Amino acid sequence: MNRFPFFSYPLVGLLLLSFTFAQGQHSKGMTEAGIQSILSEVAAESEHEPGMSTIYFGERWILILTNEELNRIRILTPIQERTTIGADEMERMLIANFSTALDAKYSFYDQYVVSTYSHPMGSLSEAQLVDALEQVVMLARTFGTTYSSAVIADAEASMNKP
Repeated sequence: MNRFPFFSYPLVGLLLLSFTFAQGQHSKGMTEAGIQSILSEVAAESEHEPGMSTIYFGERWILILTNEELNRIRILTPIQERTTIGADEMERMLIANFSTALDAKYSFYDQYVVSTYSHPMGSLSEAQLVDALEQVVMLARTFGTTYSSAVIADAEASMNKP
């Protein structure tokens, strides 16, 4: 029995096949040097070293990790210590990751609750990078309230609460 009637098995197979071929075929796109150049332009402060940048953006310190070999960029900012959140906040984070958090998501890193974003570097545009920074900051700011990575009308209603 298909538990997800809105999925078509042939369609899912086709999507998986396309992802398999797309894995090794990314354009040169964004490089670490290009990312660092953009970060220096948009951030109030920035420090760079191979594979890592730290910037001050949107009144938050943000860590950007890059790996050209794996074609990945990760952007994150700490929100609060992991031990300070309860089960209700954990559930709200998980619900938000599906509903009100767009491209940025809540996660844990080390002993912290963080707002994070991950994307292939090869297909990342400058506009997407800036948007990702803004979403990571917004998601961190709205922790404990609307849990959203963008201005969403009536975000509470979209939290899928009973």
